[in-house]
Amino acid sequence: MAELLPIPERLRASALDRDPKRMPWAEPGGPARSLAWARAALEPSGQGSFSATQQRTWNLSTIWRLVPASTPDAAIWLKQVPHFMRHESRVLRWLNRAVPGAAPTLVATDEPGCSLLADVSGDDLYGAPVALRQLILEQLHVIQGAGAEAVEDLLALVYLIGEAPSVSLTFAKSCWRGHRSIRGSTRFCGVSTNNSSDSMSVGYRRLSCMPTTIPANARGSLQGVTLLDWGEAYVGNPVTDLLGLLGGLPPAEAALLTAHWCAGWRRVAPRCKPERALELAPFIAAVEGATIFAHFLHEIERTEWPYHVQDVPRCLQTAAELLATPP
Repeated sequence: MAELLPIPERLRASALDRDPKRMPWAEPGGPARSLAWARAALEPSGQGSFSATQQRTWNLSTIWRLVPASTPDAAIWLKQVPHFMRHESRVLRWLNRAVPGAAPTLVATDEPGCSLLADVSGDDLYGAPVALRQLILEQLHVIQGAGAEAVEDLLALVYLIGEAPSVSLTFAKSCWRGHRSIRGSTRFCGVSTNNSSDSMSVGYRRLSCMPTTIPANARGSLQGVTLLDWGEAYVGNPVTDLLGLLGGLPPAEAALLTAHWCAGWRRVAPRCKPERALELAPFIAAVEGATIFAHFLHEIERTEWPYHVQDVPRCLQTAAELLATPP
């Protein structure tokens, strides 16, 4: 058995220092506390004895695969997220009730951010072929259609399901209104900034619903897909989810998926204008991305910044270039 190298004193001191923004699972003894919570939560169902394998850990989550001794063929997933993503369990509870099967089943949860999730069959769908992306898109339509029907209820919970994107939208619209190249113009993405009956805010709200997080975070097969990772869910425009689905596709396949998305939204909301949303989408996504990553940086300890520090200027640069590009 290979011997572990001794821990340098500098790193040892850093690990033992208490940082108020350090994630609870990164504290000494943190993993043991997470597993102890899972054991207590599963004990009443007779699944409190399990083997545990940590799948990943970083500044936004830690994920464990638990295999109970009583049900070895039915794994349970322990996911722990930061305090600013603890709304994920509330979103999952709403989804489990409103759209059963569309998201992982929530087995148990607690306020500090720990959740136990039922296993999801299939494969991770990163870089999925177009046929599977079509299934993801159909699942999104079901979820977002349900969200559109309940948008007022969801807006009442917006402080629970993520405020950062709403801040970015305010910033984005102020950029649109203030930018000299588009003020008073109806040419920018075909949207008038002067006519309140046809403004960007109205066009945006018209497509508002409950979107998923990055659509690549899905698991399943051609028999069905389940959408994962709802810590970034918010009430807003579903168009940015489509951008994630189109990534890496050849133009012909992307056009097919886009046409299907537009047709689906016309069925859900006959008065909406999905093509307009598509024209605005890259700018919306860039500004939202900058805001979300800035929020991450504000909430995590500085030793974790290298994961995200380049994302904010990258997103802002993209947004600036889109504004500077003639329509």
